[in-house]
Amino acid sequence: MPIFFQVCFCYLGALIGAGFASGKEIQLFFGRFSSAAYPSLLFAGILFAFLAYAAIEICRRQGISSSVDFFVFCLGERLGLSMLRFLQLFLFFSVTVMIAAGDSLFQIFFLGAPGWGGILLCCFLFVFLLRPQKGMVIINTILVPILLVMLFSLWYQSIDLALIHSYHESESFSVFGYIMAFFWSLLYVSYNFFGISTILVPFGISSRGKQPAYGGFFAGLLLGALLFFATLSLLSDPTLAEGSPMPFLSLAMEEGAGVVFYGVALFAAIITTALANSFTLLQDVSVWGKILFLTVAFLIAHRWDFSGLVSFLYPFTGILGLLLVFAICYRFFFCR
Repeated sequence: MPIFFQVCFCYLGALIGAGFASGKEIQLFFGRFSSAAYPSLLFAGILFAFLAYAAIEICRRQGISSSVDFFVFCLGERLGLSMLRFLQLFLFFSVTVMIAAGDSLFQIFFLGAPGWGGILLCCFLFVFLLRPQKGMVIINTILVPILLVMLFSLWYQSIDLALIHSYHESESFSVFGYIMAFFWSLLYVSYNFFGISTILVPFGISSRGKQPAYGGFFAGLLLGALLFFATLSLLSDPTLAEGSPMPFLSLAMEEGAGVVFYGVALFAAIITTALANSFTLLQDVSVWGKILFLTVAFLIAHRWDFSGLVSFLYPFTGILGLLLVFAICYRFFFCR
């Protein structure tokens, strides 16, 4: 497969995780701002596209092939290494959350016993992490198109433009409301890109041309379109979206779109995100190291509740990620 599509699918697969596919992340960062979110959705798509292009181009120009070199070049040695260590901690907890989410989903949708969904997900990750780069490309190439078709089908059935229009006519937003919408949009981009930026690094020197960078740019624009349609779907029934821990699941049940159909889409999103996070942590780790990591992650996910930690760690990561976003912009324009 052309490297353009490899980058595109890997970037989308890493970004469209359980938070996106459940709708809760979209509701938190965009849906609650209603019509004020529309300009910020455009901004998010453009920023996702630019950051992917810039990160891959930086790696191509500088001959960077490792996450360590990328962070050190962008942020300097001391800050770069500190940020990378925090990222590794964040990704570890993200993997445990994905394992816990996969296990819960397996119990809900497939009537499985507790633990079996997490074991299945860990085995799946291990197989594809035996060849990290190739495995990530293969799984995203297979699952991302399926995920996109399922999500678009759900949104197509749930979007009601007449309801959205009447809802917007009864609301008003101040300048401050639009500023807050843009700030949360920036936070959403920085939180997500900081977590998955390292999967783009190997593509920088995998080709002498700019096809990898173009693939990342196109994927970012496509993600902006996905965010737009996802937000429209949530705004079709804002009361339902605000009161549900999984708004898209509630929409699927309300519209009769097929709960099992949606469950498969959500499980695919969990797999692609868990693989992207594991790739950053385990790409240079031995086979026994991978087994040990996944075993520990499974045991932690199975026995402890991280809801309080995640509620703090994720927003903090978004704020910290702003440093990397600004550093990439600076290095791209001023360090040729």
